[in-house]
Amino acid sequence: RRCTQGLSGTGVFGTVFRMWVAEGPAALWRGLGSSLWLVTNPVIQFFAYDLLKAVRLKSADVSAVDAFVMGAVAKALATVATFPLQVAQSRLRAVREHRDGQASVPPELRGMVPCLRHAFRKGGVMGLYSGLWPKLVQTVTQAAFMFAFYEKIHWVIRRATRKSLRRTWRRGALKTVQQV
Repeated sequence: RRCTQGLSGTGVFGTVFRMWVAEGPAALWRGLGSSLWLVTNPVIQFFAYDLLKAVRLKSADVSAVDAFVMGAVAKALATVATFPLQVAQSRLRAVREHRDGQASVPPELRGMVPCLRHAFRKGGVMGLYSGLWPKLVQTVTQAAFMFAFYEKIHWVIRRATRKSLRRTWRRGALKTVQQV
């Protein structure tokens, strides 16, 4: 009793403990599978961004405008490629939250693949991409600004590091000359 008293609170450990007791340890991993599928989104995004940077073939420095455009294109590609997974994850999460004690789950909502199959059978390609436009507006804008800021901050850090290294090298070279 004493050991579990502190675990009945509202904090992280209390919540984990209550879930463990009420639903079993498997409840702590619910949704992990669909989240792992969605890891592909940033993988595609960063791969596409690096590929676009390499194809650009100009100098090593990327302007804010170039980074903004390349970041937008990279995120658009990643979002279009993984959007059906996001739709399925949303549907699976919604059914889980609204079951209200019902024991059975429809077969099409028992996992990512059955959910994707059902969405395709029901609505075709459009069923997989329902709601894509608002998601693109949101994520592409955010990613475009993120890459533009990233490149500018990266440029400032590289520049400051180069200056610092030059100063350190000069001081080291002067000390060596003075010691001789």
